[in-house]
Amino acid sequence: MRHVYVAFLEGTKVLIVRRREVSTWWGRGPSEPRIVDAAGQWALPGGGFESVGSPLAALQRLFCEQTGIAFPDGRSAEPWRPTSRSFMLYFIPVTGLEPLASSISLRTAPSAVTPGRPAGGSIVNWELSSAHIVPLAKVVAHLGVRQPVSHENQLAITRQAMRSPTSQSIERYATMAAIIALQ
Repeated sequence: MRHVYVAFLEGTKVLIVRRREVSTWWGRGPSEPRIVDAAGQWALPGGGFESVGSPLAALQRLFCEQTGIAFPDGRSAEPWRPTSRSFMLYFIPVTGLEPLASSISLRTAPSAVTPGRPAGGSIVNWELSSAHIVPLAKVVAHLGVRQPVSHENQLAITRQAMRSPTSQSIERYATMAAIIALQ
């Protein structure tokens, strides 16, 4: 499996997302609670995809599935791929980073009407909990820095990491943070 991520940039700021700890909405419908990969950690939008199709097309699909929002215009995007890493990182300049972050946060919040479901009705895989904007110079303080998780989920997250060590790995985010900070 390959991985692809996007850094939406506006001036000297970048959009980052917080991953949920537990998801109860998967594949367009309710599901048993499951631990999300990189549970509770700061990340960039994106994720894993099968090697079929282009990485940019996979990124556009993943972004829409995670946020319920159409992918911003990425025609001018050029991927950056570290030779020793298993991910691609696209840098996409946008105008209106604040509205994009607000829209993601509103859609990924829990529904006030239907418990256990995201507020954004078109979200396929409820993996994100919010979006934030940070200065490029401070991205290394977020991405790749282990964040505390809730006490009630700690044991389940630890068990998941023991069964599948890479599921809770955040090393790639630290690498991305270093790359982004140089922009």
